Amino acid sequence: MPEFKKHFRVKNFEKYQPKRNGKHAPWIRLYHTWNLDPAIGQLCDSHKAHWLGLVCIAHATDNKIPWDSAWIKKRGCFNSNVKLDIFVNLGLIEILCNTDEMGGELKKPLERKKEKEKKKYIPDENFVDPVLENFEQDWKAYPRKDGVKSKALSCYKKSVGDNPEKRQAFLEKMRVYVASVKDHNFLKHAETFFRNWEGLEVSEQIASPIKKQSTVSRNLELIKNIDLGEENDNRRIQAGGSDNVSIRNIRKLGA
Repeated sequence: MPEFKKHFRVKNFEKYQPKRNGKHAPWIRLYHTWNLDPAIGQLCDSHKAHWLGLVCIAHATDNKIPWDSAWIKKRGCFNSNVKLDIFVNLGLIEILCNTDEMGGELKKPLERKKEKEKKKYIPDENFVDPVLENFEQDWKAYPRKDGVKSKALSCYKKSVGDNPEKRQAFLEKMRVYVASVKDHNFLKHAETFFRNWEGLEVSEQIASPIKKQSTVSRNLELIKNIDLGEENDNRRIQAGGSDNVSIRNIRKLGA
Protein backbone atom coordinates (compact mmCIF):
# COMPACT_ATOMS: atom_id res chain seq x y z
CA MET A 1 0.00 0.00 0.00
CA PRO A 2 1.39 3.45 -0.91
CA GLU A 3 2.08 6.02 1.80
CA PHE A 4 -0.84 8.29 2.62
CA LYS A 5 -0.80 11.44 4.74
CA LYS A 6 -4.35 11.11 6.01
CA HIS A 7 -6.33 8.16 7.32
CA PHE A 8 -9.73 7.49 8.84
CA ARG A 9 -11.54 4.66 10.55
CA VAL A 10 -15.05 3.33 10.80
CA LYS A 11 -16.52 4.37 14.11
CA ASN A 12 -17.38 1.56 16.59
CA PHE A 13 -15.93 -1.00 14.19
CA GLU A 14 -14.35 -3.12 16.94
CA LYS A 15 -17.63 -3.09 18.87
CA TYR A 16 -19.61 -4.59 16.02
CA GLN A 17 -16.84 -6.90 14.80
CA PRO A 18 -15.73 -8.87 17.90
CA LYS A 19 -13.51 -11.94 17.69
CA ARG A 20 -12.78 -11.47 14.00
CA ASN A 21 -9.21 -12.72 14.41
CA GLY A 22 -7.64 -9.72 12.70
CA LYS A 23 -7.82 -8.81 9.03
CA HIS A 24 -7.25 -12.39 7.95
CA ALA A 25 -10.75 -13.49 8.93
CA PRO A 26 -12.80 -14.32 5.80
CA TRP A 27 -15.97 -12.71 7.13
CA ILE A 28 -17.46 -9.68 8.88
CA ARG A 29 -20.53 -9.39 11.08
CA LEU A 30 -23.56 -7.65 9.66
CA TYR A 31 -26.39 -7.32 12.12
CA HIS A 32 -29.91 -7.32 10.77
CA THR A 33 -30.54 -4.00 12.53
CA TRP A 34 -27.60 -2.16 10.90
CA ASN A 35 -29.92 -0.07 8.73
CA LEU A 36 -31.96 1.08 11.76
CA ASP A 37 -29.12 3.30 12.95
CA PRO A 38 -30.36 6.95 12.76
CA ALA A 39 -27.21 8.09 10.97
CA ILE A 40 -27.35 5.31 8.38
CA GLY A 41 -31.05 6.02 7.91
CA GLN A 42 -30.15 9.46 6.55
CA LEU A 43 -28.07 7.95 3.73
CA CYS A 44 -29.43 7.39 0.27
CA ASP A 45 -29.26 3.86 -1.16
CA SER A 46 -25.99 4.41 -3.04
CA HIS A 47 -24.31 5.82 0.07
CA LYS A 48 -25.54 2.84 2.11
CA ALA A 49 -23.81 0.56 -0.38
CA HIS A 50 -20.65 2.67 -0.02
CA TRP A 51 -20.96 2.32 3.76
CA LEU A 52 -21.00 -1.49 3.57
CA GLY A 53 -17.99 -1.32 1.28
CA LEU A 54 -16.13 0.87 3.80
CA VAL A 55 -16.84 -1.71 6.53
CA CYS A 56 -15.27 -4.40 4.35
CA ILE A 57 -12.24 -2.20 3.64
CA ALA A 58 -11.92 -1.42 7.36
CA HIS A 59 -11.76 -5.17 8.03
CA ALA A 60 -8.98 -5.64 5.47
CA THR A 61 -6.92 -2.65 6.66
CA ASP A 62 -7.33 -3.06 10.44
CA ASN A 63 -9.65 -0.07 10.39
CA LYS A 64 -7.03 2.30 9.03
CA ILE A 65 -8.36 3.49 5.70
CA PRO A 66 -6.48 6.05 3.56
CA TRP A 67 -8.31 9.32 2.93
CA ASP A 68 -8.12 8.92 -0.83
CA SER A 69 -11.27 8.69 -2.93
CA ALA A 70 -9.50 7.20 -5.94
CA TRP A 71 -7.89 4.47 -3.84
CA ILE A 72 -11.18 3.68 -2.04
CA LYS A 73 -13.06 3.54 -5.34
CA LYS A 74 -10.56 1.05 -6.73
CA ARG A 75 -10.30 -0.99 -3.51
CA GLY A 76 -14.08 -1.19 -3.00
CA CYS A 77 -14.81 -1.85 -6.67
CA PHE A 78 -17.21 1.09 -6.77
CA ASN A 79 -18.49 2.74 -9.95
CA SER A 80 -18.59 6.18 -8.28
CA ASN A 81 -16.42 8.08 -5.82
CA VAL A 82 -17.24 7.76 -2.12
CA LYS A 83 -18.20 11.10 -0.57
CA LEU A 84 -16.33 10.76 2.71
CA ASP A 85 -17.49 14.14 4.06
CA ILE A 86 -21.04 12.83 4.32
CA PHE A 87 -19.95 9.98 6.58
CA VAL A 88 -17.81 12.32 8.67
CA ASN A 89 -20.71 14.74 9.21
CA LEU A 90 -22.98 11.89 10.29
CA GLY A 91 -20.35 10.56 12.71
CA LEU A 92 -20.00 7.21 10.93
CA ILE A 93 -16.28 7.62 10.33
CA GLU A 94 -13.62 9.68 12.09
CA ILE A 95 -10.23 10.93 11.02
CA LEU A 96 -7.57 8.73 12.55
CA CYS A 97 -4.40 10.74 12.11
CA ASN A 98 -2.60 13.31 10.02
CA THR A 99 0.99 13.97 9.21
CA ASP A 100 2.40 17.34 10.14
CA GLU A 101 3.29 19.91 7.50
CA MET A 102 6.99 19.04 7.73
CA GLY A 103 6.32 15.49 6.59
CA GLY A 104 6.77 13.83 9.96
CA GLU A 105 5.41 10.49 11.10
CA LEU A 106 1.70 9.84 11.36
CA LYS A 107 0.49 10.64 14.85
CA LYS A 108 -2.83 10.31 16.61
CA PRO A 109 -4.69 13.48 17.62
CA LEU A 110 -4.01 12.84 21.32
CA GLU A 111 -0.27 12.57 20.67
CA ARG A 112 -0.30 15.81 18.67
CA LYS A 113 -2.17 17.54 21.49
CA LYS A 114 0.45 16.42 24.02
CA GLU A 115 3.24 17.70 21.80
CA LYS A 116 1.58 21.09 21.49
CA GLU A 117 1.29 21.31 25.28
CA LYS A 118 5.00 20.55 25.59
CA LYS A 119 5.83 23.31 23.13
CA LYS A 120 3.92 25.90 25.16
CA TYR A 121 6.00 28.74 26.50
CA ILE A 122 7.67 27.94 29.80
CA PRO A 123 8.85 31.07 31.66
CA ASP A 124 12.45 31.32 32.78
CA GLU A 125 12.83 30.43 36.46
CA ASN A 126 15.42 33.18 36.86
CA PHE A 127 13.12 35.86 35.44
CA VAL A 128 12.15 38.55 37.96
CA ASP A 129 9.12 40.72 37.30
CA PRO A 130 10.33 44.34 37.62
CA VAL A 131 6.88 45.51 38.75
CA LEU A 132 6.79 42.89 41.50
CA GLU A 133 10.32 43.80 42.54
CA ASN A 134 9.43 47.50 42.79
CA PHE A 135 6.31 46.65 44.76
CA GLU A 136 8.27 44.63 47.30
CA GLN A 137 10.65 47.55 47.83
CA ASP A 138 7.83 50.07 48.20
CA TRP A 139 5.84 47.78 50.49
CA LYS A 140 8.89 47.42 52.70
CA ALA A 141 9.39 51.21 52.77
CA TYR A 142 5.83 51.93 53.95
CA PRO A 143 5.81 52.00 57.79
CA ARG A 144 2.39 50.47 58.50
CA LYS A 145 2.03 47.11 56.76
CA ASP A 146 -1.61 46.34 57.48
CA GLY A 147 -4.15 45.03 54.99
CA VAL A 148 -4.04 42.30 52.36
CA LYS A 149 -0.74 42.40 50.51
CA SER A 150 -2.06 40.62 47.40
CA LYS A 151 -4.82 43.22 46.99
CA ALA A 152 -2.27 46.00 47.43
CA LEU A 153 -0.16 44.41 44.68
CA SER A 154 -3.15 44.28 42.35
CA CYS A 155 -3.83 47.99 42.91
CA TYR A 156 -0.14 48.79 42.51
CA LYS A 157 -0.02 47.06 39.11
CA LYS A 158 -3.00 49.08 37.91
CA SER A 159 -2.00 52.50 39.24
CA VAL A 160 1.80 52.30 38.92
CA GLY A 161 2.76 49.29 36.82
CA ASP A 162 6.04 49.59 34.94
CA ASN A 163 5.71 53.35 34.40
CA PRO A 164 8.77 55.05 35.98
CA GLU A 165 7.04 58.44 36.18
CA LYS A 166 4.09 56.91 38.02
CA ARG A 167 6.40 55.20 40.47
CA GLN A 168 8.28 58.44 41.11
CA ALA A 169 4.97 60.16 41.87
CA PHE A 170 3.98 57.25 44.12
CA LEU A 171 7.20 57.43 46.13
CA GLU A 172 6.93 61.21 46.47
CA LYS A 173 3.35 60.92 47.72
CA MET A 174 4.44 58.24 50.19
CA ARG A 175 7.30 60.43 51.48
CA VAL A 176 5.07 63.48 51.96
CA TYR A 177 2.24 61.53 53.56
CA VAL A 178 4.42 59.56 55.98
CA ALA A 179 6.22 62.77 57.04
CA SER A 180 2.88 64.46 57.72
CA VAL A 181 1.84 61.89 60.34
CA LYS A 182 4.00 61.94 63.47
CA ASP A 183 2.60 58.74 64.95
CA HIS A 184 2.83 55.99 62.33
CA ASN A 185 0.12 54.04 64.11
CA PHE A 186 -2.31 56.59 62.65
CA LEU A 187 -1.14 56.05 59.08
CA LYS A 188 -3.57 54.47 56.63
CA HIS A 189 -3.23 50.74 56.17
CA ALA A 190 -0.74 49.84 53.46
CA GLU A 191 -3.48 48.26 51.34
CA THR A 192 -5.58 51.44 51.61
CA PHE A 193 -2.68 53.72 50.75
CA PHE A 194 -1.60 51.60 47.76
CA ARG A 195 -5.18 51.67 46.48
CA ASN A 196 -6.01 55.36 47.05
CA TRP A 197 -2.63 57.10 46.90
CA GLU A 198 -3.48 59.07 43.76
CA GLY A 199 -6.52 60.73 45.34
CA LEU A 200 -4.85 61.35 48.70
CA GLU A 201 -4.28 65.06 49.38
CA VAL A 202 -1.33 65.92 51.61
CA SER A 203 0.14 69.37 52.27
CA GLU A 204 3.88 69.71 51.76
CA GLN A 205 3.97 72.33 54.50
CA ILE A 206 2.57 69.85 56.99
CA ALA A 207 5.14 67.30 55.96
CA SER A 208 8.06 69.68 56.57
CA PRO A 209 6.99 71.97 59.44
CA ILE A 210 9.21 74.83 60.58
CA LYS A 211 10.06 74.55 64.24
CA LYS A 212 8.60 77.44 66.15
CA GLN A 213 11.02 79.62 68.11
CA SER A 214 10.27 80.53 71.70
CA THR A 215 9.67 84.15 72.59
CA VAL A 216 12.94 84.32 74.52
CA SER A 217 15.08 82.89 71.71
CA ARG A 218 13.39 85.13 69.18
CA ASN A 219 14.07 88.21 71.27
CA LEU A 220 17.65 87.14 71.90
CA GLU A 221 18.21 86.83 68.15
CA LEU A 222 16.70 90.27 67.69
CA ILE A 223 19.00 91.77 70.33
CA LYS A 224 22.06 90.17 68.73
CA ASN A 225 21.23 91.85 65.45
CA ILE A 226 20.70 95.23 67.03
CA ASP A 227 23.75 96.90 68.52
CA LEU A 228 22.34 98.78 71.44
CA GLY A 229 24.78 100.62 73.66
CA GLU A 230 24.45 100.61 77.37
CA GLU A 231 23.57 104.29 77.28
CA ASN A 232 20.63 103.72 74.93
CA ASP A 233 19.32 100.96 77.19
CA ASN A 234 19.49 103.19 80.26
CA ARG A 235 17.70 106.01 78.43
CA ARG A 236 14.88 103.65 77.43
CA ILE A 237 14.60 102.32 80.97
CA GLN A 238 14.42 105.84 82.43
CA ALA A 239 11.70 106.71 79.93
CA GLY A 240 9.67 103.75 81.24
CA GLY A 241 7.52 101.29 79.41
CA SER A 242 6.97 97.55 79.43
CA ASP A 243 9.00 97.03 76.28
CA ASN A 244 12.05 98.60 77.92
CA VAL A 245 11.69 96.37 80.96
CA SER A 246 11.45 93.37 78.68
CA ILE A 247 14.64 94.35 76.91
CA ARG A 248 16.50 94.64 80.23
CA ASN A 249 15.16 91.30 81.41
CA ILE A 250 16.07 89.60 78.12
CA ARG A 251 19.56 91.11 78.35
CA LYS A 252 19.98 89.51 81.74
CA LEU A 253 18.79 86.13 80.39
CA GLY A 254 21.23 86.28 77.54
CA ALA A 255 24.20 87.19 79.78
